[in-house]
Amino acid sequence: MSVIKDILQAIWLSILSTIWTLFGIGVVYLWLGIGTLLNNPSLGLFGLLLAIFPVPIILFAYINHILWGKSDSNQPPWIASNSSMHEATWQWFIASTTSIVVFIMMVGVVMVTHPANFYDYPYRYRYRNYDRFYEQIAVYLSLVWYVIATLMFRWKRLWAKKVANKQIRKAEVKKINHEQSVKQTLALTIDEELEQLKQTMKKKDI
Repeated sequence: MSVIKDILQAIWLSILSTIWTLFGIGVVYLWLGIGTLLNNPSLGLFGLLLAIFPVPIILFAYINHILWGKSDSNQPPWIASNSSMHEATWQWFIASTTSIVVFIMMVGVVMVTHPANFYDYPYRYRYRNYDRFYEQIAVYLSLVWYVIATLMFRWKRLWAKKVANKQIRKAEVKKINHEQSVKQTLALTIDEELEQLKQTMKKKDI
């Protein structure tokens, strides 16, 4: 079941990434338009940086918050909760890392199979239609994207479980130490009371 959960998270991340791409294009064009009006083309670069970070994290956080997030008790309900922001940060990290890896693989494939070098490619007789060949490569790279995203979600879950277990062990050790401290304090208190009682009894005998 855990593997299925990781796969579903990867599928959901691909949907979020599509929304991110469309929204990011809108942000870039908006800043390009502002830069054109102000005669400052560098604003387009600023819009690109915003589209990469932090816009996707905020976008993912609010989508998660609207669909199944819970508001923090100390924040208004329309503000994304800390848990939604935390999950959105992980989703942005996984989507960015996975996309970079797949992009590097795509560049490598294009460099190897570019028409200029195509006749040196071992499978040139099988792929005479370049468009069909690259369509198949796109499908393979999409599958690679899902595999990498799924593995990263699995790693995230195992890492979170490890951290949670470590915190539980720390809490248990702290509880044991506290109980031992309380027992030692009670023992010392009882010893002191017994000593005081003995001293009182001696005074009475005198």
